Amino acid sequence: MDAMADDFTDLVLFPHCDVHAVLDGAKPLTLKVFRRRRHESNPRRYRLDPNPVTDAVYEFMAPHRDPGKRFDGLPTVDPATGQVTATEPGVYLFQIRAGDDYIVGRLQVHNRIMNWWFGNNSITTALDPEIYHAQPTLYARFINEPTGTDLVGDITGHGYVALTPDHPDTVVVNEHGRLRGVAVTDPDGVHHPVSITGNYRDMVRSLAVRVVDYGKVRTDLDASLRNNVSQSSELQNILFLPEGFTDAEKTKFYEFAYRATDLIFDNATPRHEPYGLLREHFNVFNSFVPSEENGVTCGFRVTDRATGRVPTGLAIPFDMRVNSKKPKLYTMAALVARVGLPQRNEAREHLAELWNRQGLPDFDPTRVDGETVDAWKGLQCTGMLHVRDTVFGLVLGGRFADRASGKSTATNPAVVKPALDRSSEAMTRFIGRVYEFYTTALNRHLGFDPRRHPPELYANSRRPNPDNSVLRLAAGLKFKGESGTLYDIGKAWFFDDSVFQRSRGLVGLIVYDYLSGGTNMNGLTIAAQTVASKNRVVYEYGGPSDGIDPQRMFRKIPKFAEEPDGLADTIAHEFGHSFNLGDEYEEFDGDAPEYDLPWDNVTLYSSIRSNSPPPRAIDPAKVEWLKLPAILISSTLSADSQERNNGIEVNVGALDIGAWIFAQLRQFPVRLQNFDPRPNGRQFPFPTTPQQQLNGLVVVDNDVTRGTIVLGGSALPPRPFPTFKKGSAVFVPMQDGAGKEIPVVRKSVLKFLQEHRTPLNKNREHFHFSEEADVPVRIPGQRKPAQPSTMIGVFEGADHFAGAAYRPAGACKMRNSSARDDYSAFCFVCKWLIVNRIDPGFHALVRGMFYPEHNHD
Repeated sequence: MDAMADDFTDLVLFPHCDVHAVLDGAKPLTLKVFRRRRHESNPRRYRLDPNPVTDAVYEFMAPHRDPGKRFDGLPTVDPATGQVTATEPGVYLFQIRAGDDYIVGRLQVHNRIMNWWFGNNSITTALDPEIYHAQPTLYARFINEPTGTDLVGDITGHGYVALTPDHPDTVVVNEHGRLRGVAVTDPDGVHHPVSITGNYRDMVRSLAVRVVDYGKVRTDLDASLRNNVSQSSELQNILFLPEGFTDAEKTKFYEFAYRATDLIFDNATPRHEPYGLLREHFNVFNSFVPSEENGVTCGFRVTDRATGRVPTGLAIPFDMRVNSKKPKLYTMAALVARVGLPQRNEAREHLAELWNRQGLPDFDPTRVDGETVDAWKGLQCTGMLHVRDTVFGLVLGGRFADRASGKSTATNPAVVKPALDRSSEAMTRFIGRVYEFYTTALNRHLGFDPRRHPPELYANSRRPNPDNSVLRLAAGLKFKGESGTLYDIGKAWFFDDSVFQRSRGLVGLIVYDYLSGGTNMNGLTIAAQTVASKNRVVYEYGGPSDGIDPQRMFRKIPKFAEEPDGLADTIAHEFGHSFNLGDEYEEFDGDAPEYDLPWDNVTLYSSIRSNSPPPRAIDPAKVEWLKLPAILISSTLSADSQERNNGIEVNVGALDIGAWIFAQLRQFPVRLQNFDPRPNGRQFPFPTTPQQQLNGLVVVDNDVTRGTIVLGGSALPPRPFPTFKKGSAVFVPMQDGAGKEIPVVRKSVLKFLQEHRTPLNKNREHFHFSEEADVPVRIPGQRKPAQPSTMIGVFEGADHFAGAAYRPAGACKMRNSSARDDYSAFCFVCKWLIVNRIDPGFHALVRGMFYPEHNHD
C-alpha cells in the first residue's frame, strides 16, 4: 500500500505534552488540539485542520497523591477555548479524547515564573514560502515549592514569552513560536545570522538564527565508490551526509565516509557480506553540509546526582537494569513505564508497597529490590540540557513533551475516566492509559526533533515523511563527472511510495557524537549512526557566573575515541532495514504484541501459531524463510525475456552460459521468478502465479555467442508466455536423491521442527530478554555443528521482544552487529534475501561460500 496515500489521521497538541501552568502568570495556559491528516493536494505533506477540536474530553489525575485522593482538586479545561483553570500547584497527568483518537500528557502547576531563557545557543531553520519550521526551546525556572513540581521546566510554545524577529525580512515567527526563513543568511557562502528577541515581564533574551535553503541544487557530490553514474537508477545508490560536524570537522566526515565504505564493501572479510560480493551494484556518494555545533540534542533529561551504582549523566530513564547480574528485575525504563517518575526531592518510603496498592495495571513487586527503588528515586535533574544547533536537527532519545497520539481500536479500546478513585478495573485501565506518558523513545534512538521538523512535514518516525530537510537536500544533489557533465543523482533518493526504487532507504547520516545512537528512521528511508558508543552525558551548569541563570544546563562534547569500525558495523546493520530486514535483538521482557509486522526475516507467533498442542506450538509450514530453496545454479536476467517457438528465451550472459549448458545436459529443473518487490521492498510471500513464477522448466536450447538460453518443457504455460523482466531470477534449485527440492533449512532441522513444533533455542527462557546469541537444542542424528548459532531454523526472541517473535538463526548482524567472528555476519537467510533483491545471480556463489558448514544432511 502507498504509505503516503493512506487515510492517516492523528492529533497534535499545542504547545506540547509536558506543559506548565502558572497561577501568577502573565496569561493563562491554553491547550489546543488539532486533527492532522494527509494533505489532499500534496500527499507528501500533512495538513492541520484550520480550527482546533472543540469537543475534546479532558481527564486528569494526580499520580503522586495517595489512592482515593488522586481525583481531588484537579485542573479543568474549557473544551471550547482550551483554557486551563488550576487552583493549586502540583503534578497532574491527563488524557485528551477526540473521537477514536487520544493523546496523553502531564501538567505541572506552579505559583510563579522566576526566570526564563532560550534553550538554544543558536538555531537553524529552513527557507520556505509557506511552512514555519524550527521552534526555539524556552526554559523557565519556577519558584521553589514543596509540591514535587520541577524547578526548571519546558515552556516552549506556551505563549508566555513574546517572540519578535529583529529582521522580519529574513525570518518571521508564528503564534506557536515557530520560525520561517524568508531569505537565506548565507548568500555569499558565509552565514550572517540574524536574531529574534524574547520578552517575559521585561526579562529580555536574544537568539541567533540562521536560514538554510535545503532545496537548492548542490553540485559538490563526492563518490567514494563509483560503478555507474549514467545509469544510477539501476544500481543501489548510498548517500552519506553529516550531522553534528562543524566546518572544523569536514575532513573527519570524509574520513569516516570513506572508511565506512571501504569496510562495508571489503570482500576480503566475511563480516559484512554479501555487500562486498555485490559491490559492483552500488554507488556510494558523500556530501558535506556543516552544523553550527557538534553532537546532537538529547531529548531526555539526565541524572545530576550519583545514586549507588547509578552515576551522573545517565538518561532519565535509562534502558538498563541497575544490576546487570539480576536479569529478572525491571530495567529502569520498564519500571518508570509502570510506576511513573519520582517527585522532585522524592522522600516517600515503602514505595514497592505503595505501587502494589495503587492499582497499576502491570506492576510486579517481585521485580524490584531496594537498590532498584533507590536508583528510581535518583531519576531527577534540576536543569534541562540545551538543544544543539545541527544542520538536520536530530534528537537522541525523546522528550516526554513530544508524544504521538494513539487510536482506540478493537484491541486497544477507548478508556474513560471512572467517577471515583477507588479500586476497579476501570480505574486500573485509566491509570494504564495516562501512564503511557512515561514511555518514551529508547535512549539510543536517533530521530527527527519535532522542534526542528514541523507537523506539516513530520508526523512520526514510522512514516516516510518524504519532504523532510534531509531528503529535500538529497534530492537537489548532482554529481559532476570528469567531463563536466552533471548527473542528477539526487532523484535516486526522492522516493515515490507507490513504486519500488532501488535506492530507497540508502541515505545514511554519520553523526559526530560520542553517545551511542543508531536508527533506521523515517519509515525506513534514512539510517543514522553516531561515531562512538558511550552512554553517559557530560554536562555543566551555568554556575554563579552565568549571566542569565545558574540553573542553565549545557551539554559538553569532550574529546572522545572515534570508532570507525563500529560505525561500519552499525551502518551495515541499519542498511539491512532498508532491505526489509528487521531487528532480531531483544530489549523488552515478555511477548511481542500482535501487529502487522513488515519484515522478511522476523515473524510473530500470531502468524505461525499451530492449532495443535503443545502450548505455544508453531507451524513450520507457515514460516516463509523455511521455504527458501538452496540454489545450485543461478543467473540474473540482463534483459526482458522473449517468447520463442520452443519456449521462453532469457539472457543469462556469456560468463554464466557454461553452467546453463551443464544444466541442459543434465535436464535440471529450472525456476523463473519475476523481479517484482513491493514498493516497500518486502519480498515474502513470493508471488506464485504463472505471471510471476514458473517451476519445472528445462533448458531446451542455448546460444553461447549471445549468452542466452531457451526454457521449455512440459511445465510451460499456455501462450502467450509471461514476460520476466530484466533483473529477474533464473535458477536451478538443489534436489535430494529422490528429486525433492532442498530448502535452506537442513532436513534434520526441519524434521525436528515439524515433530516438536517448538523453536530451537536451547535456552527455553522466553520472558526475560537476552542479548546473547542462541545455540540450538541437540537434534537427534545430527553431528554437532562447528558454529551452532549460525544454523538456520526458527529461534525465539526478535523485534525487540523476548517472546512470541521469531528469527531464522541464533546469531546474525540484525541481532548483534558488533559481535565477534561469524556472530556479527548476516545469517544465511538475510544474505539470501539481500542477494535476491540486488542480484539473484549470486545465489549459487553465496550458498557455496557461506551456507553454514557448507553442507546439507
